[in-house]
Amino acid sequence: MIIAADTYPSLEVSFFSGLRPRAIRPPHAFAREEIKVTTGPAKGENMNPWMWQDLVLAEIWNPRWKYVWMTGGVQSSKTFMGLAADVLYALFELEEDVGLAAPTIDLGWDVFVDKILPTIMATRYKNLIPKTGKGAKLGKSSVLRFANGARLYFFGAGGGDSQRSSHTVRIVVLTELDKMDKPGEASRETDPVSQIEARTTTYGPAAKLIGECTVSIEEGRIWREITGGTDSRVMLQCPHCREYVWPERKHFTGWEEAETVMEARENGRFSCPECGAIWQEDSRAHLYEEPELWRKSDRAWAIEHAAIVHKGQSISKTGRITGEPPRTNSLGIRWTGLHSPLNPQAEIAAKEWAARRSEKDEDEKYCRQFIWAIPYEPEVDDSGISAGLIQNRLSHYPRGIIPPECSMLTAGIDLGKYACHWEVKAISGDAKSFVIDYGVLEVHNTEQGEDEGLDHALLTALYRWREDVLAEPYKTADGIEIPLSKVLIDAHWRPDPVLHFCAEVGDVYQPSMGCGRGVNQPNFNMPPVRTFEKKPGHHMYELRKTVKVSGEKRTVWQVMFEADYWKRYVHDRYLTPPACPGSCTIFGDDRKQHLAFSKHQVAEIEVEEFKRGKGVVRFFKKENKNNHWLDTSVLCDVGGGHRGIRLIGSNEEAEPASNKSRDYFSRRQDRRGKR
Repeated sequence: MIIAADTYPSLEVSFFSGLRPRAIRPPHAFAREEIKVTTGPAKGENMNPWMWQDLVLAEIWNPRWKYVWMTGGVQSSKTFMGLAADVLYALFELEEDVGLAAPTIDLGWDVFVDKILPTIMATRYKNLIPKTGKGAKLGKSSVLRFANGARLYFFGAGGGDSQRSSHTVRIVVLTELDKMDKPGEASRETDPVSQIEARTTTYGPAAKLIGECTVSIEEGRIWREITGGTDSRVMLQCPHCREYVWPERKHFTGWEEAETVMEARENGRFSCPECGAIWQEDSRAHLYEEPELWRKSDRAWAIEHAAIVHKGQSISKTGRITGEPPRTNSLGIRWTGLHSPLNPQAEIAAKEWAARRSEKDEDEKYCRQFIWAIPYEPEVDDSGISAGLIQNRLSHYPRGIIPPECSMLTAGIDLGKYACHWEVKAISGDAKSFVIDYGVLEVHNTEQGEDEGLDHALLTALYRWREDVLAEPYKTADGIEIPLSKVLIDAHWRPDPVLHFCAEVGDVYQPSMGCGRGVNQPNFNMPPVRTFEKKPGHHMYELRKTVKVSGEKRTVWQVMFEADYWKRYVHDRYLTPPACPGSCTIFGDDRKQHLAFSKHQVAEIEVEEFKRGKGVVRFFKKENKNNHWLDTSVLCDVGGGHRGIRLIGSNEEAEPASNKSRDYFSRRQDRRGKR
């Protein structure tokens, strides 16, 4: 055979190029050049990872890490970066065998069909899908051999050990990790994850295990692996102060006091933990629908300026990272819903607003796990008080009905700009109390950000509460009416309308204010003796106030009480077994209707802290801003204490609850005069 002379150069180039090793692209370059979007408005376009996603992909395949564990918020590319991109990179760029591990082989196959196969079909590698042999035409199989020679093995955590020990591979990608944390019932070896890891021991330190999962609980495998490894975070640079920060759930504000979900969507915003600046974002903006509008937002700027910081490290404004990462070969990395361009702040605010008002624990669970990527734990404090416990404290009396053993009614109302929360309690002589009614009263004619006319609106609301809610007397099941003995109104926030209202209506209505260690609260200092200005009582005292009504000066006595003592008193009543003296129960038979009320009761918990110069100090710490019905419960119990109700065994002399004609302060004054 004669070969033309002009073909020699091309043959030479082809021969020597075949001898040179193939250049391996870094994972983020592979993702940008090969992987396309499979759903949504950008379907068919090349992936365009944000800078932080490039950083995560590069860190995943850093040879330093043998183990990689990751979690993130919903629509934040957790599945893409922790599953699909890694499988494709190993199969088609590295051309290596890969193990795909799931709780069961069937689930692993479903994950492949639902999340990985569509990504392959959108690339040029779809022609490598096997056409003959096992898995041909995508028939279900425990192994798929692609046309480039790379194989995808399916490992299952359930069943016998044979499901996990058939093949040896260097790279294993694990999904639904928390569901793989227990050995299969038929297994006599170690746990399934360790068995799957054993399939990589041949490769020593070159082996790579990549695991992704939504966070479940603190004891879950993914949370333990992340926090036990480098515990790395994707830090974002604030567009205002230029500090690299990690905004958490408490830094997402503006939605809490919204009366409607639309108001929450408009006002919910992230704020910088360092400078407090609000990260603006047009509520109409969406990455795909309004890409230019979205990219002008503060949040987009922050996402585009990111850095991965490991536990023990710090980062300067210039992006210089100092400090050594933990001495481990296990990378644990986390990001949240804040990092997702497909998760607008308006949607996050709507989810938070709905969860705060929901009666379903699943809504709170969704926010914690799928937005903030943190474990879900039931609301329980060290004392054993919890929303669930309070929900179960049912009296089985219908709403509004006074139990026959009670001879006193007290009420309390906590004022708000858009809504006032109120509560009515029936109390017996042995300090047993029953919540017989509670609700929310809307405040009309108030606007977001405006205080003009607010005092008048609150005054009008108080009159409506008195006339529409409290005017109809509460009765026992036998029809016996019992009037209100004391009604306390919280005057801490807006004292003027409260003082004016109490001065006008008089009777059993009094302003009140909690004192103690709370934010902006006056200290509680019990007056040692009765004076013209002050009247001491049981963990409370009355303070004389002068109010001008229609040009006439009137005297109003404001009840000042020790807030922490009475909050503890409220919690202790729910911890006391039902039917015992000093217990508290709630009307009705349906525990579900009291979820929101019960959550308010545990919105503050008692904690201990060491204070320099003071030693160990106990105080109530606010865990949730929705604590209004806790405040009304306190007011009701303070009202009972004001009228002489005492627990059996109290150090102070108990007063008979039946003597309703004169309050505790008057009787105390009589005793002082007889000495």
